[in-house]
Amino acid sequence: MAEVPPQQRPQPRNYRQRRDVFNDLSDAELIRRYRLDREGILFVTNLVRAALESDTMRNNPLTPELKGLKRLKEEMAALRTPMLAGVMARLGRLSVCCPAPRTPAPRPTPLTCAFNHARLAPCCPTLHTSSSQRGLKEFFDDEKHWGDFEVKVGRAWKIDELRIKSNEDLHKLWYVLLKEKNMLLTMEHACEEDYQLFPSPERIDKVEESMKHLEAVVEERNRAYWLLETGKDGSRPQAMVTDELGRREVKEFTEHAEPNYLNPKFRRERDVADIRKFTLLMKEKQYLEKRKVRIRMRGHVCMLLRRFPHMDMDVLQQKYPDVNVRSLRRQKRSLGHHLYNQIKLWGAREGWEVSCQDVYTCFTV
Repeated sequence: MAEVPPQQRPQPRNYRQRRDVFNDLSDAELIRRYRLDREGILFVTNLVRAALESDTMRNNPLTPELKGLKRLKEEMAALRTPMLAGVMARLGRLSVCCPAPRTPAPRPTPLTCAFNHARLAPCCPTLHTSSSQRGLKEFFDDEKHWGDFEVKVGRAWKIDELRIKSNEDLHKLWYVLLKEKNMLLTMEHACEEDYQLFPSPERIDKVEESMKHLEAVVEERNRAYWLLETGKDGSRPQAMVTDELGRREVKEFTEHAEPNYLNPKFRRERDVADIRKFTLLMKEKQYLEKRKVRIRMRGHVCMLLRRFPHMDMDVLQQKYPDVNVRSLRRQKRSLGHHLYNQIKLWGAREGWEVSCQDVYTCFTV
């Protein structure tokens, strides 16, 4: 059998089978490549194979194909963008792959996991024109505020400031405040679960105050629009009605299929003896509470008249309109033990009108 010339012998695809191919490589380079192979990163692409062959042909002139591969290698080494993973994955899929060496399956390591993730991850742009998407972190405060005792924030929105805003701005501001309120409530609950202090709890009150002012401005604009177009305010009609327990309250009207007096279920729920008894006792309790308040107010007015006999009756009557001040002035408990009240009491018994000047004259003479 004729011997095959050395130039025509097939070269082994596994570089570990022929050590003489890498005679020009140093021991450190061979160890590094061996470790990469053990980690599962195989030199399977034409680009990497050409790079290995170029290490053994440094002294030989490069062919045009190897020059192009070398230039491509340098350009890809200079490329440092997030799209490198997708480009390398596509080059690996398009190139001619060699069979894997007969070695045990490599164990998973952070390096191999990162390499596989880079090959499978899609190419994503680095420029975003929309707001950042942080996932569940949107419901939590910024990490730089965690553990702080105080967070510096501004004041709440005033009604006058919101009135000059457009409807579109108010619509956006409402959802910004709603998102901020959800975040603050989530942080408050998390702090309570961990027995920690929630920094600056007044932020929730400021957000709620801003939302209340914003809703008031929207109601004003809606009412003005309906008055201009239809002559009505556009709000739901309401009236004073009696609830299920016999209490009087203001209730907004709602649509029903039939009126209340034709609904037998409504009449059965309202015409109950226990409800009438409860209503009677409740009214009695309310009357006693009001009576107690009036008695306490009369005693307070009598105390003022007893301590300050020269008080202006008109001012006192204006301050306590539910009490007849002039009738209380003639009562005995409104007269103190000082001389002025005693003389007035003696003059009242005799039917005389005694003034302050008369008392002063009596004691100066």
